[in-house]
Amino acid sequence: SNIICFLPQFTASITVTQVRYALLRQLTPSRDRWHLKVHLSRKWTARNFTSKEVWGPDMLLIDENEDQIHAVAPRDLIPLFNNILTEGDIFHVKKFNVFKINGTYRPIIDGEYKIYFKNDTIVKRSDDQTLPIPLYKFSFIEFNKIPNRYNQPKYLTGIHY
Repeated sequence: SNIICFLPQFTASITVTQVRYALLRQLTPSRDRWHLKVHLSRKWTARNFTSKEVWGPDMLLIDENEDQIHAVAPRDLIPLFNNILTEGDIFHVKKFNVFKINGTYRPIIDGEYKIYFKNDTIVKRSDDQTLPIPLYKFSFIEFNKIPNRYNQPKYLTGIHY
């Protein structure tokens, strides 16, 4: 939109650009100029199960459509993001990579992509923390189907009673 200012002996037209946010379901590896508005649902430190070596921060991000994606950052970027990324906050994120998920470690069942933060990734806490973006997403299944998930690393199944 254009804003026109009228001052004595001065007229200026300022163009205000509105940021277009991508939805998580729109992400593909073929493009790298995405801008997200997401809730940081969960954050933890990923480690090698055998050596206990720290890999880096892992996160679950949720957008306004209740879609969820797994995001990671390399170990050497922990100091860059650790103090900024607070679980439960809403963030604007841009300049990151999107890759197809490989391997068996999948904190999210549905979804084929993962976000990788880089040293030039920009993460900014949103000024508006009341945006209608859910904090959690659950995938409920019938109780009698839980035994079928035993020893299947693809599923992280929890029981709440």
